[in-house]
Amino acid sequence: MYHHTEISNTLLHREYISSYTNKFLIFRDRVITENWTKPFQTGDIDINDWRTRTKNPLITKVFREMKWAEELGSGQKNIREYAPLYFENSEIEIHSGEEFVFSITYRDPKEFEFAENIPTSHRQVGTKSALSWQQVGTKLALSQKEIKTILEACLLENSLTQIIALFNFSDRTKFKRKYINPLIAEGLLAMTVPDKPNSRLQKYYTTEKGKSLLLCQDGSN
Repeated sequence: MYHHTEISNTLLHREYISSYTNKFLIFRDRVITENWTKPFQTGDIDINDWRTRTKNPLITKVFREMKWAEELGSGQKNIREYAPLYFENSEIEIHSGEEFVFSITYRDPKEFEFAENIPTSHRQVGTKSALSWQQVGTKLALSQKEIKTILEACLLENSLTQIIALFNFSDRTKFKRKYINPLIAEGLLAMTVPDKPNSRLQKYYTTEKGKSLLLCQDGSN
């Protein structure tokens, strides 16, 4: 139901003068939609302060006849009402600009963190984990240097602000979406306050799986 709603919304609210391709990305713990639009609000938006307007009234009328769309603002209401039923600590991130990005985390990323025995030697680590290190960068669309920088920075608990300072990056939401969330989903990074992803006290730390990857990388140099 949620996926159907988001697909129709990207069609209803996009700016058709642009050739930008709508994106609907499904991950094992979250869903992200990216759309080109003419923004009425800009920057990071709280869902409770998200003001919607009909951008394509003719398309909206057709979609309502087809039962693909409801009244204006119904999607916002439904997300607030039903998202917690799927995952109590669901995290919603909205960034509005010419590129409108909506992200909702609907499963706990810690579900995918696997307990691993730490090998007792660099030789064992290299044998067991070399393939994982070779694949992880491609899988997460991150460079080895980027992954290594974050994992090493979080060997001791670190805040998002401290981690971002290591990169030439200014947008917190995009940084989390590009770097932090994939590393958490892969079980390499974890939150100190997992029940409250947006807590002001939130910090991040490298998991045992992440430490194993670092050992493998160090041993291969």
